[in-house]
Amino acid sequence: MRNDDAPAARRPRVMARLFAGNALAGLAALLLIGDRTIAEIWFEADANSLVGFQAFVEQTLDPDPLDPTLWFDYILPLVETPAWLGAIVALTAFDALRLAVAWALWRAAGAVRALVARRRT
Repeated sequence: MRNDDAPAARRPRVMARLFAGNALAGLAALLLIGDRTIAEIWFEADANSLVGFQAFVEQTLDPDPLDPTLWFDYILPLVETPAWLGAIVALTAFDALRLAVAWALWRAAGAVRALVARRRT
């Protein structure tokens, strides 16, 4: 086995542990907050910011402010998902980003090691 293959052999176990941890966090969120949606929790925390976010999306981000399809067709269904599912998705996206950055750094370090090895010879 080459040195470059060592992290690849560990990758399935690391990903399985990350996703199992995310599932446990989602289960904990389900037990703690029940089946409430992200919008309900956001409304309880700060109702004005939720309304302000809707106004921002409708007036600034939507290509046709007179017909706010961006808010009602795309963002509102996301905000109305159960909070435990949102926690799992957010944690999984964060873990995927961490793994991508770690992979890129690993590849860059390998390239630097190869350059140093070539200069020494």
